Amino acid sequence: RKGLSATINILRVALYDLFGADGECLTVLQDGCFEYFDRGGESVRGPVSLLRLHHQPRSSLLAYHFFYVAFYSMWALFAHPRPIPAPRTSGESHMNGTAHVTGNVMLADALMQLWTARVVFGPLLWTEICWW
Repeated sequence: RKGLSATINILRVALYDLFGADGECLTVLQDGCFEYFDRGGESVRGPVSLLRLHHQPRSSLLAYHFFYVAFYSMWALFAHPRPIPAPRTSGESHMNGTAHVTGNVMLADALMQLWTARVVFGPLLWTEICWW
């Protein structure tokens, strides 16, 4: 029973932390979560199986899917770079165009995504494991 409640609690708080806060890193993870579910198949069956109460969900399965979403979000940063507003020069309007993020900036952003996922999920998992 403790394993069941621990997995559900981790899932509940992780989703709340992910979708209840603002920030660029969290926005990318939120988008990655929706894109992950859009893939269908095991990307939906796995997380939904955690909510079914007729078998014992495992925290390891939750960690697998949570970090899969984080890595999928990192991949999406490289596969679909986001345009950013181009810097203005004197006399130009702010609507003159966009600049694309460079490879080094995308790598730094991807590492921040991974760090953010660890900061969201790590303490939750550690707290629940300590209570087992």
